[in-house]
Amino acid sequence: MEIRQKLPADLASYLPDELTAVQVWLADYLKSKAHAFAGFGSSGLHGVLLAYVGLVVGALIEASKTSSPTAPLGFAVRQRAGHFIEAFRQIVGAQFWIAIINAASVSLFLLVALPIFGVNMPYVGALVALTFVAGLIPIVGNLICNSVVTVVGISISPAVGLACLLFLIAVHKLEYVINTIILGRKTNTAAWELLAAMFIGEAVFGVPGLVAAPLFYAYVKKELRAARLI
Repeated sequence: MEIRQKLPADLASYLPDELTAVQVWLADYLKSKAHAFAGFGSSGLHGVLLAYVGLVVGALIEASKTSSPTAPLGFAVRQRAGHFIEAFRQIVGAQFWIAIINAASVSLFLLVALPIFGVNMPYVGALVALTFVAGLIPIVGNLICNSVVTVVGISISPAVGLACLLFLIAVHKLEYVINTIILGRKTNTAAWELLAAMFIGEAVFGVPGLVAAPLFYAYVKKELRAARLI
């Protein structure tokens, strides 16, 4: 309702003008998307369960390294798992530093740049914390924090919301290259290789391919090095 009051009249006419209308619109929207929300919830739970099982399997493999199997198949499986675990550990470590850079850039924007122009954003601490936590999620995390910061900016004025959106787009496009450099250093991979792998992953599998590309490329490269093919 506050956003509607601050928007130009032509744009505000598309928004509900009272709380009851907002409730009716939201209820109708949720009803129309009930099937999609149910599918999203089940797929999300399925993904969480798979991630949990994967972590348990990885922990068991890591804990059982003390015994060295003599059978060729067991040795090969353990070696593959070791390469994948090492690549995963490197990617997680790199993503931690990426999240710190994201949070630092957003905090400078909210605490230094905007106050210079007399704009004081609400919930600054929560926004910076959200940026750090969301930054631990590759690619998708940036979209989440960008959306939230922009909506909070619009609650002050459309101009502030637009400034937040433009800043976040510019900074995160620059961080896209910085992230690739960080991931490349952690995984001993050139930046252009990771960028190419991410572009191919996004083109073939969409957003999941974009998120998973650094991990699987780092794993494949470790396998190729172990086989002395590169």
